[in-house]
Amino acid sequence: MGDDNSSEEDEKPAHRVSVSGFLLSMFEITQGQWRALMGSNPSYFKDCGDTCPVERVSWHDAQAFVKKLSDKTGQRYRLPTGAEWDYVARAGSQTSWHFGGDVAQLGRYAWYGYDKGNANKKTHPAGKKLPNQFGLFDMHGNVWEWVEGCWHENCQKAPMNGSVW
Repeated sequence: MGDDNSSEEDEKPAHRVSVSGFLLSMFEITQGQWRALMGSNPSYFKDCGDTCPVERVSWHDAQAFVKKLSDKTGQRYRLPTGAEWDYVARAGSQTSWHFGGDVAQLGRYAWYGYDKGNANKKTHPAGKKLPNQFGLFDMHGNVWEWVEGCWHENCQKAPMNGSVW
């Protein structure tokens, strides 16, 4: 977990973490899924459609979504821990991105950059870029993802067992 090559201090230091088995959706939660479960669509980019990721949701909104989904299905859902998210975003690699360290390849896998990049100041339908080696889409762009734990200014005291920090 973490990335010593990153310019972001909160990614340092890289360190080994063990995570237990878990499942994660192939795509971000879409506006259509959110509306079907929650009865509303808080997204700014509503004209993007039901297959676009929901955005403008707080951590508390995300917690309400997984609670309601758990209650409705009888299954236990939760947000991933930071370690779990980092592991699946990199698809087991030790590079900055699951496809390696070549930023020139980013556009093949991600909608990125608000002003500079290929996102053009909007969200895009989920799953239109190439997936990572685990079959997950949009792990490096489109919208921010919530995790179970809190943000920390660095990884120096992160738990080694993949638990919530």
